[in-house]
Amino acid sequence: MEGKLSEASKRAAPSPIQQLSHLAQRVGAVNLAEGFPDFPAPAHVKAAAAAAIAADLNQYRHVQGVCDVLAATMKRDHGFDVDPLTDFAICCGQSEAFAAAVFAIIDPGDEVLLFDPAYETYQTCIELARGVPVYVPLDPPSWTLDADKFLKSFTSRTKAVVLNR
Repeated sequence: MEGKLSEASKRAAPSPIQQLSHLAQRVGAVNLAEGFPDFPAPAHVKAAAAAAIAADLNQYRHVQGVCDVLAATMKRDHGFDVDPLTDFAICCGQSEAFAAAVFAIIDPGDEVLLFDPAYETYQTCIELARGVPVYVPLDPPSWTLDADKFLKSFTSRTKAVVLNR
């Protein structure tokens, strides 16, 4: 089977969250790594889900028009001229959105600056795109950014900086 896998999939490693979950399961520990609730869903949530299924409300939301609204908002609020057909990607979650952005702009050898600590999937995604994650440490205990460390992290190969808000 391994001969049929892509080179990118052969380089991918299990996520630290997944490794912690397996370890917790193996030793019988409480799993704080992933969001597995240990309580039943509220009755009104179950009823709403059942009603949506019964009414055949089982389709992803259509995004037509959303990009036009985003483009108008960017123009109105920030003065940016953006193309609603080419400058937006509507995604179902942060990981999908990050991957879409990375695969759209990162070429082999491009460096991406990440503030450390960083969300664990960033590194894997950048590496799958053949980019190079470069960590800029934040200083504890307040996790502040040292501007000098940040500026010294830039090289001629720096293509992106990941900013979280």
